[in-house]
Amino acid sequence: MEEEINLRELIEVLISGKWLIAGICLAVVLVSGVFSFFVLPEKYEARAAIMFDNSFIEQQGLSLESYKELVLTPARMEYVYKELRLGDKDYTMTSFKKSVKTEVNKEAGLVSITATGTDPELVRQIANLFGQISVNDFRQRLIYNKEREIIKAERMLANINQEMANTPKLLGTTEVKERGGQVILIPEVNPMYEKLSARWDEINSTVTQLKADKEYLEEGLKTGGKGLFIILQNAPLPEEPVSPRKMLNMAVAGVLGLMVSVFLVFFLEFWRKSAPDIKK
Repeated sequence: MEEEINLRELIEVLISGKWLIAGICLAVVLVSGVFSFFVLPEKYEARAAIMFDNSFIEQQGLSLESYKELVLTPARMEYVYKELRLGDKDYTMTSFKKSVKTEVNKEAGLVSITATGTDPELVRQIANLFGQISVNDFRQRLIYNKEREIIKAERMLANINQEMANTPKLLGTTEVKERGGQVILIPEVNPMYEKLSARWDEINSTVTQLKADKEYLEEGLKTGGKGLFIILQNAPLPEEPVSPRKMLNMAVAGVLGLMVSVFLVFFLEFWRKSAPDIKK
């Protein structure tokens, strides 16, 4: 015959074990509070952001994911580690790598750099230094790409000049007689030469524009990067720690303590009732 669960009996069991439940919950919450407030170190988080212009992304042909990977290259990690002397500040290269991460926000067109640690000023310096060297490198890449385009175009101009030197400008002359019997000689221009000349003008115009773009980029780099399609938003000094989340830890500990204590009360009641009746 199946045993029916009596709600009144369950409630009576809980009431009889109320002090045990309260004691366990209080003890667990106190232990969690002690660890959260006095044992666990406070960690701060600083976040810098590199903002990209959409036209720049399209021109360069690289995705934001690609730039995200370029921010934390081994060379940059080593540079920041040595520049800030993190080895003297209880950082190992392994722990340093774990303390820095990058994220992509495609809608906003930015790559964020987040540094986490116990020293708010230091994590701010780490995030900002990664941002500064990355942005400077990306801007230098712009100028370098323009230089490559200029060199390529100037080589094309040199080749066209050589072809034009080997191509006659005129094929000859055409005689045209007017009504009065006067003969006029009209020079016949070589169409190949005309084509080369038009191509030279087009490429020369491109070179002029590329040089102007390069000068603009170099000037922008000197004046803080204005107009260079890449803007660094420095991380502010974090004021509040992000962990440990003290009240949340205590709340979770209280819930777990309640669950464990209730289970323990029912288990003790079960153990008491299921004990064999030993008659002397």
